[in-house]
Amino acid sequence: MTRAPILLACSAFLACATTGSPPASAPGVQGFSEPVKAAAASIRPEAIASHIRFLADDLLAGREPGTPGFEIAARYVASELQSLGLRPAGENGTYFQTVPLVGGKLRNGSLEFSGGPGAPAAMVPGQNQVILPTLASGQVDVSGEVVFAGYGLQVPEYRYDDFAGIEVKDKVVLVLAGSPRSERPDFFPALPSSVHGQAERVVRGLMRRGARAVIAIWGTERETYFPFPRVAQHYSFEVMRLEDSPPLVPQAVISISAFEALLRQAGRMETVAELEASLQKGQNRSFDLALRARLRTDSAIRKVVSQNVVGLLPGDPASPTGREMVVYGAHLDHLGIGEPVNGDRIYNGASDDAAGVGSLLETARAFTRLGHPPRRGILLVIVTAEERGLLGSEWFARHPSVPLADVVADIDVDGAYPVHPLRDVVVLGADESTLGADVERAARALNLGVSPDPEPEQGYFVRSDNFNFVKRGIPAAMIMNGTAGLTPEQASAEKAWWRTRYHQPQDEYEPGRDWGPFAELTRFNFLLGASIAERPERPAWNPGSWFRRFPEPSHPGEPD
Repeated sequence: MTRAPILLACSAFLACATTGSPPASAPGVQGFSEPVKAAAASIRPEAIASHIRFLADDLLAGREPGTPGFEIAARYVASELQSLGLRPAGENGTYFQTVPLVGGKLRNGSLEFSGGPGAPAAMVPGQNQVILPTLASGQVDVSGEVVFAGYGLQVPEYRYDDFAGIEVKDKVVLVLAGSPRSERPDFFPALPSSVHGQAERVVRGLMRRGARAVIAIWGTERETYFPFPRVAQHYSFEVMRLEDSPPLVPQAVISISAFEALLRQAGRMETVAELEASLQKGQNRSFDLALRARLRTDSAIRKVVSQNVVGLLPGDPASPTGREMVVYGAHLDHLGIGEPVNGDRIYNGASDDAAGVGSLLETARAFTRLGHPPRRGILLVIVTAEERGLLGSEWFARHPSVPLADVVADIDVDGAYPVHPLRDVVVLGADESTLGADVERAARALNLGVSPDPEPEQGYFVRSDNFNFVKRGIPAAMIMNGTAGLTPEQASAEKAWWRTRYHQPQDEYEPGRDWGPFAELTRFNFLLGASIAERPERPAWNPGSWFRRFPEPSHPGEPD
């Protein structure tokens, strides 16, 4: 499509997003000042929907970083921030912060294993193996002896060591994706397990030990909630890293069946489930396979320039906390154009995360209706390249456009998209810090319940942009809608919605849906930030929180 129609469409949608009067039937809000109550009541579902409608439109082609569609989305958000009166808080007096990236797509690749008494395991691209593009150079040819190293972890505080009795230097290392997990505080509880099992963290640890290449095994639990074909679909999109991050060694991902075929080739009889069960008990199961592997890649590498969008509503200059800021974060990017699903190739990302961006724009508008500056400033950080590994927020945390010492908390809104009436919220990370009191206050004001994480095994709190603030020692909360009070039919429909639409082209704007529940969740987001902005003391990690260890020092040559 030519540039002119796209710009005309932008103008039309900008007109749709203008603000108006509060709805006549504004909900009540208890426990806050009258201006805060009125501002919360002014949040309008149709305003949020108008932002989602534009950002998830096919014209923006899925908002992939470095594409015209993303550029249009970024300028739309900047224009909205300007219209609300937020100050530019990016670089050089603008709303934008440049994020330099390196992107790569695999053109050709092969993964072969030789040796062993058994039949050679067949590695079929897209079916039981996926080779990642190597962003250090276009072409890679690496080979070496093969060793299985459990989860690739050494964690003394849990008395866990996958490297006892084996050597990974100059080897091609096979590891299970993720890490052990338990409900015991002394052995990989859920959140620490998610941190230790982060893919890049594991790979960099193996690189420090001299591994030549890393092959991740997609284990049984991950296969249950994200089947291997979805893994292949995910890596069909361009892979990215920050330009100033040291590149990783060559990598691939293989399925359960592929690894078990390798075990048989090596003359071994273990299953993935048996190995996982032993590792879950802290038992070392690492071993040499007496095989050799060869991994070859030919990748198209390019430089990508994208932007974070940053705007500030300053705090009250008369307040002793006026220089401080509460961050609201969401990500503007989505996957772009990919393999067709039911004939549709545009991955629009309405829920993930056009919804979060739209919610934050309406939250910012509510803050401008207070009639006076909040005691702390409100900083909107709308980031790029979240889908490529939280890269935009990592860049902001490492190269902040405002003093990061003045940021007291981060509120992250990513994919919170209630399909049915809202009766409760799930706020990940709130029980780790004093933000829990603000969560309770905001929920009580709206007669909402606060529910625990329904899927702690997923590790959502460390899989979203808020974690880059946590790594800097900043308390954070990730907002999700709860599902309390749903009928069995509604609960089933909610699960089906995520199963069939998440990261699929079918995640599109829905003109006929009821946006009231999302407006109620946005009121909660607003009240949570208002509570943090009002409190006299800075939020802090609770005494027993595992996250008090951050910020932790970086390893040489590795971004923190």
